Amino acid sequence: MLALDRTRRFVRYRNQLIGFAVAYSLLPFLFFFEDGRVTFLMWRDKPEMAVLFALGGLGCWIGAYVMSLRSRHSGL
Repeated sequence: MLALDRTRRFVRYRNQLIGFAVAYSLLPFLFFFEDGRVTFLMWRDKPEMAVLFALGGLGCWIGAYVMSLRSRHSGL
């Protein structure tokens, strides 16, 4: 029963990490149309914040990949 609980927590954490990775990766590319042009909101107003979100997304993707390798190695 303990192993099942650990597996459930591991899968839940991995899924949350993938969710954060998707969100953080897409947030810097939030855009709207202005005068017939596409304007990237975060890159225009706060480029340093966009870089931090992109780096956070990259970190989450790396973490999800490492967790995927761990689960493949353990047979999950």
